[in-house]
Amino acid sequence: MLLVVHPSVPAKDLRELLAWLRGEGVHAHYASQAVASTGHLAMELLKSLAGVDAVHVPYKGSAAQATTDLLAGRVVMSFVKT
Repeated sequence: MLLVVHPSVPAKDLRELLAWLRGEGVHAHYASQAVASTGHLAMELLKSLAGVDAVHVPYKGSAAQATTDLLAGRVVMSFVKT
């Protein structure tokens, strides 16, 4: 799995991403293929271990729509299968 982040996020590595997510006033949304999908569970684990928050946006199995929204910046990150 690969964590993909929109270029509008001011982070170049995981440490910077987590610092940004911990920042005041940050309201991040992340995409997944569906509730309880691998990407959803991976992000929930990351959130739990790192103590950060982000809103889950499930796409009911639609990788195409999730990718479109990630590229457009409607969500800022997603775990994707490689």
